[in-house]
Amino acid sequence: PWKCWPTAPRSSIASDAMIPYKPKDMGEASESSAAQGTSAREFFKLVIFVACLAAGLYFAVGFAVDAVVLRLPADTETKLFSSMDFVEPAAGARDKKRIAELDAILQKLLARKQTHPLNYRLFLIDDPRPNAVAAPGGGIGVTRGLLKALSDDEIAQAFVLGHELGHFKHRDHLRGLGRAVGLQICYALIFGQADAGSIVGTGAFELAGKNYSRSQEMKADAFGLMLVYQTYGQTKGADRLFRLLEKQRGMPGWAYMFSTHPAHEKRILALKKYAKELEKQSEQK
Repeated sequence: PWKCWPTAPRSSIASDAMIPYKPKDMGEASESSAAQGTSAREFFKLVIFVACLAAGLYFAVGFAVDAVVLRLPADTETKLFSSMDFVEPAAGARDKKRIAELDAILQKLLARKQTHPLNYRLFLIDDPRPNAVAAPGGGIGVTRGLLKALSDDEIAQAFVLGHELGHFKHRDHLRGLGRAVGLQICYALIFGQADAGSIVGTGAFELAGKNYSRSQEMKADAFGLMLVYQTYGQTKGADRLFRLLEKQRGMPGWAYMFSTHPAHEKRILALKKYAKELEKQSEQK
């Protein structure tokens, strides 16, 4: 006969195999979520604070620079930047001849009493694009591209030099440098940087790449055109460089004198309008 083995009660097997249920603590999850939300809010507040601080420093530096620059005597500027060296490429006979011719034009313009009294000097920039820059202390950099493009037009060359003299007259070159250095120092104070000397050096180095405002460019154009008219009695050809750049508008990244605003065609129209005003003023005298 079949032998019946004794078996454990059904209830005891179920109770032994059953894993006890432990309800999830929702408090821990909610606390973690709340902590993440708090961290996000704190980070957002920090970003806003840094942005507001940077904006405040930007305007504060701008006001401070303008206040100092407009009161800085010409002889003090000369002393501060007289030791500045400009790295020039090796100049051939043709470059030297063109620089000498350009310097003769510069001396004619400097004979006008409206120019800012500085120890002006020309230096060559090895760049095929036509451009010019104003450096602290009276340095005027001209590219090989500029010498080549305008070598046969004295009025056009005189206008370019007059434009840079306009920036010197209005102290735009120092404003750009002061803002660049001031903002980099503020950046270093906020985010930390050990070498303060490198900050100033970087600001000076980047001067040629800084863009002037629309108002500064237009005022420099007007000043340059006035010098040309007073020196030569005419302004025909002063807009030649703008016309050349207008044809080459597809080329990238012009330096600050020609790069951004106002557009070349607007500057040409403004020059024509101002030239007529100069002629009227001359006729009324």
